[in-house]
Amino acid sequence: MDPAWVGDIPASWAAAEPGRLALMDESGSHSWQELDEGRRAWAARLRELGVRAGDRVMVVGENAPAMAMLVFAVTTLRAWIVNVNARLSAREVRTIREHCRARRVIYLAGISPDARAHAAADAAAVPLDGGRWGEMAISALEQAAEPEPMDGDPARDVAALLYTTGTTGHPKAVMLTHASLLFIARAARDLRAITPRDRVLALLPLTHVYGLASVCLGSLLGGASLHFQARFAPAAAVAFIREQRLTVCQGVPAMYAKLLQHLRAAGEAAFAAPALRFLYAGGSPLALELKRDVEAFFGLTLHNGYGLTEASPTLTQTRHEAPRDDCSVGPALPGVELRIVDGAGRDLPDGDVGELWARGPNVMKGYYRD
Repeated sequence: MDPAWVGDIPASWAAAEPGRLALMDESGSHSWQELDEGRRAWAARLRELGVRAGDRVMVVGENAPAMAMLVFAVTTLRAWIVNVNARLSAREVRTIREHCRARRVIYLAGISPDARAHAAADAAAVPLDGGRWGEMAISALEQAAEPEPMDGDPARDVAALLYTTGTTGHPKAVMLTHASLLFIARAARDLRAITPRDRVLALLPLTHVYGLASVCLGSLLGGASLHFQARFAPAAAVAFIREQRLTVCQGVPAMYAKLLQHLRAAGEAAFAAPALRFLYAGGSPLALELKRDVEAFFGLTLHNGYGLTEASPTLTQTRHEAPRDDCSVGPALPGVELRIVDGAGRDLPDGDVGELWARGPNVMKGYYRD
């Protein structure tokens, strides 16, 4: 049976196959048992550091096993994880910290030079021994931060707070519950046929809902291993996919365009990675010419989808068993309802342009403090 709480994802795989690989990056690897022991130990440690259920815990860093482990540790405490990209400016990090009223901020200083710089700029931050998870630093306890009420219901209790890119104004803090994130994790696992045999590229940032819910939680729920790269560089990504025998690659269209550019410059007419079985693009519109070029180089269908942070994030996705030769984003996920309406909220006939309305268990709880 699938877990009801985000923090419980590692437990079943740790019990079933404790020694199998769960997470890895260039610094080392972590088995399912190590991941589960890590999230339990860090949940207890954060509790000792004053974190309570309903508190917000900010993690400033870049993609690494430690960031994934802390997602599970924080949510095990029923606190809210607030992952923040260390490459944001000091002003942006400060704005998020003040808005979410973080109880503690953890800086992944050993993984990210930018996180180390943010920690150095925090006059009250002190070093935190991360052990095999890497060097860290932690802010002072924010005494004024009050925990939000928690109901003990995964459909109502918030697991993650994610900030939008602010396309319609200032970034908004999207509250995603345990149930909404796990709905998407199950959909990602099932629609991509993820199994424990899969080895998944974890390049999309865990500070973004696509990387967090679809790539990280969906892959781990299916028992796959996550192979982290903190930053995208085409040559490194190509080598990583081949050397790690990765089976699933998910990215944004611009990433695929850069990969093709690199392969062509290297004189390759095709991408030789025989383990690779599934490609997926999301996050921005996919041009038909790029889709066809990628498919010709990789010898695989490039799947597509549509979503937004407020939907945890996926609303539609092309089906693994029904590849398409156009740029469709596919039908709605099972359990998601969609309407296209005019300005008065009336349904429009097929082919007309209107506003997309969505309803489903993946839709956000709301905007925090808004």
